[in-house]
Amino acid sequence: MGLFGKVKEWFSPKGNEQNNRGDEKLAPQGAPLPRIQIPSDEEFSQRGWIVGNWFNHANLTSILNVPDGWDEARMRLQKVAYEITRASHPQDQQDWYRQMAATFVQQDPLYLDSIDRIKDAIRESPGLIQSEIYKGRSDKEKEGARYILYYAEVLGDITREKSGRSYRLNLPAD
Repeated sequence: MGLFGKVKEWFSPKGNEQNNRGDEKLAPQGAPLPRIQIPSDEEFSQRGWIVGNWFNHANLTSILNVPDGWDEARMRLQKVAYEITRASHPQDQQDWYRQMAATFVQQDPLYLDSIDRIKDAIRESPGLIQSEIYKGRSDKEKEGARYILYYAEVLGDITREKSGRSYRLNLPAD
């Protein structure tokens, strides 16, 4: 199977979505999700941060508690990310959110199931272009790939260098 044939498997969970529904507050290995203090909407406002449809205390708390399963929590996390990256949101708010989201992603079964395979593929083909991964994929698969690759960079597992309208993927220098 060629490199691009393997790619489809990288972003497909190995049954974890259903397996984690019974005890969603636990990470795949059974460790509790790290505690993150989510300020109230009033505290967000006092910091000069914008409280919105997705960036608000109730939604952020719900994401971290994973009440409706990992797929739902991941979708909500991404909606907050799209809302908060607008120029109107202060940089410190964006930075706080990025750190909170990275803590969530480190426990996400989809990320945990995919990251080692992604790193192996990048080792095999350094400089792999991110948009090549999307070819022939559904919108949901593309969104999952974007999520994993973005946070893989935030967490230092890979590097992404802008290359035209896409990114060149590499492993970080040791």
